[in-house]
Amino acid sequence: MHFVSGASRSHYRSLPTSYLLHWHAIMAAVDAGLCVYDLNGNGVASINQFKESFGPEAIEYWSFYWAARHVRYASRIFLTALPYLGRFRRWRRSLLGGYRNMQSP
Repeated sequence: MHFVSGASRSHYRSLPTSYLLHWHAIMAAVDAGLCVYDLNGNGVASINQFKESFGPEAIEYWSFYWAARHVRYASRIFLTALPYLGRFRRWRRSLLGGYRNMQSP
């Protein structure tokens, strides 16, 4: 069984719902007779800590990812634009904040 991706909002990080989700998935895998549950991940410290909390055996392997050409292009555009998104949000907030201050009596 493979777990491809997941995330949680930082506001709710104190609630370990991801642990419950994964334990249920692991139990479903065991019930189905599967012996490997791959949490995937890419070496991020918080992800590694989460995975280690389940007491897994570390296995290194190669993986192959294929996507249609239009998906690869869209992914490349998104990943290239991602660093600029934060700047745009801050810029927009500063503009809206100034506009709101001008509107208040």
